Amino acid sequence: MNDVEDKGVAITLGVLAMAGAVLVGTQLRWVSSEKAMVERQLSTLADRSTAAKTAKKQAEDLLHQREEQIKRAGETEAKYAALLTDLLELSKTDLDAQQITQKWKIQGAGVATPAAATAPKPASPEAGARPEKAPAKAPAGR
Repeated sequence: MNDVEDKGVAITLGVLAMAGAVLVGTQLRWVSSEKAMVERQLSTLADRSTAAKTAKKQAEDLLHQREEQIKRAGETEAKYAALLTDLLELSKTDLDAQQITQKWKIQGAGVATPAAATAPKPASPEAGARPEKAPAKAPAGR
C-alpha cells in the first residue's frame, strides 16, 4: 500500500474513533441526566407513599370515631324509644301523660295517625288512572 491510502485509512479510522467517542460521551451525559430525573421521581414517590400512609391512618381513625358516634346514637335512640314507650303506657292511666302524648303527637308503632286514617288511598297500579265504574244493571224484562 502507498502512503496516500494509509493516510486515508488512518483519517477514516480517526473520524470513526472520534464519532464513537462523541456517541459514548453523549450517551453518558444522557444517562447521568436520566439518573437525576429517576432519583427525583423516586423521592417524589416516597413522599407520596408517606402521605398516602398518613391519609389512610387518618381515615381509619375517623372511621373508628364515626363507629363510636353511631353506637352512642343507637344507645340514645334506644333510651328515647324506651322512654316514649313508657310514656305511652302511662298515658293509658295518667291524664298528664295523655295530654303530653296528644300535644306532641306521640304514637306507638303500628298506630295510624289521624291524618293517615282520613287521607284518601292512592290508586293501585292495576287500577290504572280510571275510576272504578259501578256494574251495569240488567234492563227490566220485556
